[in-house]
Amino acid sequence: MIQLSDRIEKLFKISQEITLKKGGPYEFIKKCPTKIAGQTYEFAFEYQICEKNKKRVTLDLIGFLYIHYQKNGKFLQRNELLEPFITELKSRPCNYSVAKFIVNQLIKEHHLNK
Repeated sequence: MIQLSDRIEKLFKISQEITLKKGGPYEFIKKCPTKIAGQTYEFAFEYQICEKNKKRVTLDLIGFLYIHYQKNGKFLQRNELLEPFITELKSRPCNYSVAKFIVNQLIKEHHLNK
């Protein structure tokens, strides 16, 4: 997971735009820890929704989506993630879309480097 974290950090520069089908654009800010429902996650990525609103998406969620995509060639839907990530997605509903955007960028980068 640390390698994935490093790839994401290199791929995104400070204030890079995160474009979504609905909402956004958001801005990628930095790698940092986060806490969700009392549990600390060492690796997360902060993004800015607007001037006064920042959120963090966990590397666990990004990694889970990415590994599933690599194995199956398709993205899990939001409702398929509720069990393992219910707390994160309930308190941060944008995280699914942001994680999916990040995974799409990782996939593009991988194909460019082949």
